[in-house]
Amino acid sequence: MTTQRVRMTRTASGPAGSFLAGGVYDLDVQLAAAYIRAKAAEPVAVEPVRPVRPAPPVRQSEPSPVETTAAPPAPERAAPPPAKPKVRRGPPGVG
Repeated sequence: MTTQRVRMTRTASGPAGSFLAGGVYDLDVQLAAAYIRAKAAEPVAVEPVRPVRPAPPVRQSEPSPVETTAAPPAPERAAPPPAKPKVRRGPPGVG
């Protein structure tokens, strides 16, 4: 099965799946040709894959000493007072 790379100009879906507008997909040649004829896709030129140059090796160095100091303990805070009950004014049943 050969494939063709296409960029969808419209969203299309069918038995082969859903293809969103703006997405680039590798489709079966017959399906891609049908979408191209319907102006729902445009062919994309396949660029050859360039080899990736490996990153230069990282130099290993000794870790620098880290100075740490102990933070003073946080002062204790009193608990907030309990909430007062809500006072209702007016006839019962009215919020």
